[in-house]
Amino acid sequence: MKKILYSILSAVALLGIAACSNNDDELDMGVTPRPVASTTIVATTESSATTRTALQGDDANGYNVVWSEGDKITLQGSDSPTEYPPVEYALKEGAGTTKGKFEPVKDAIDWEKCKEIKAFYAVKDMKWPAEQTYSGEDVISNAPMYCSVYNQYAEPNLVFKNMGGILRLKLKGLCAIKRIVITTPYNAISGQISQISSLGTAQISDDGGHTITLQMSENVQLDMEGKTFNIAMPSSGKDGYANVQIKIIDECDNEIVKTMASGKKLVILRSQITNVSISAHGKTGKAKRSDGSFVDWVQLWKNGPRFATINVGSGEVGGYYCWGGYTGIKNFEEEHPEQRYYNTGASKLTGDDDTATKLWGKNWRMPTRDEFYNLMTNCDCTFEKYNGLNGVRCTGKGDYKDCSIFLQAAGWDYSSFHKLWQYNELGEYWTSSPTPHDEIHVYDNLSQYLLFCDKNGLYWTCEYNGWRYEGKSVRAVLNE
Repeated sequence: MKKILYSILSAVALLGIAACSNNDDELDMGVTPRPVASTTIVATTESSATTRTALQGDDANGYNVVWSEGDKITLQGSDSPTEYPPVEYALKEGAGTTKGKFEPVKDAIDWEKCKEIKAFYAVKDMKWPAEQTYSGEDVISNAPMYCSVYNQYAEPNLVFKNMGGILRLKLKGLCAIKRIVITTPYNAISGQISQISSLGTAQISDDGGHTITLQMSENVQLDMEGKTFNIAMPSSGKDGYANVQIKIIDECDNEIVKTMASGKKLVILRSQITNVSISAHGKTGKAKRSDGSFVDWVQLWKNGPRFATINVGSGEVGGYYCWGGYTGIKNFEEEHPEQRYYNTGASKLTGDDDTATKLWGKNWRMPTRDEFYNLMTNCDCTFEKYNGLNGVRCTGKGDYKDCSIFLQAAGWDYSSFHKLWQYNELGEYWTSSPTPHDEIHVYDNLSQYLLFCDKNGLYWTCEYNGWRYEGKSVRAVLNE
């Protein structure tokens, strides 16, 4: 089937994970005289401001469904597949329109014996698909549609409507993902469809599956603006699905798991969209710099910042920068340190005043004093030599024990003679935090930094305040 676009009204839900709730769109049902026997039926597709779980469409628009050459539908008489086995009908006329004439492929359904006709499109063996395929921001193409009407005319007419709705995920992050798994521990959401309600809602067999997987044909790179993923799900009714888990698997097989907050339920209604926005990050990944290149990042503890694996600047140890400035030993020509450009404000560095943001772009920023302090307390840190340079290896604990960063002992640049001090002996890394006003009266000339050196192991502190014109290293974190 193909599509014709028209405007759509989306049901929007914000997430803790929370979801929307809208009134179901009921089918027009009524007792009418039975038709005379007929082997040809007319099948139309509903035109309304709703989603279509079985069809592809633009993310910002809805769509009418048009029949295509080769389309087939399955008809079921009454509620008994034993007494009235399914019969397949194929499109005879109406390709490219929303109204098609269908004839039986082999045997015709016995209309005279059926008080009700149920018709299905894109349903194989009456199962809700546990495996779905990502197709850009289109709605999933292999989810079932449904139609159920009393016989009304000599030439039977069937109007197709949805059996379920759409969970529309907007994922923000900087990792590349290869699949999404939705789990509902208390409700079956995939597998055999046991019955269809009078409203057109699919009921899944009690022994059905509790997961639906959206598989990417190739890894999909996320960004901080967010990408949309549509997953077709059976209707939960107004009671909703409880304890829903959304698991995102990235290109490195890291699992990012989001679980619905206690007391919240995910409501999926037939012919409606439920919007959910979440952040998706793994323990490792890559993020762009303003020059278009990528930098690896690592997360070292739960909910911690994501540290770049290299210093800002060129070369193995990066550059040396004044606080809130971009000049250091490698590119500063003034003879007097007090003439170097540095920030004199009393606030934390942000925007282009932040050296990492200025030089690497909006995805990056300098760490705060607290973030460096938490690095010291949440990681196992040792002074060691790596690639011929001394420095500190910071390794995560528990679930993060395979993640680490190395901070080089790059020394520091102080004097007007452009002399580099204590290279390969100690490391000094700026934070974005100014010295608190209540600590020292000349706060506009001092800011906090991380200091480490080898003193029979590791001397490691964030308690020092440095003159802002001093050239120190900068290690960036993701700006989230």
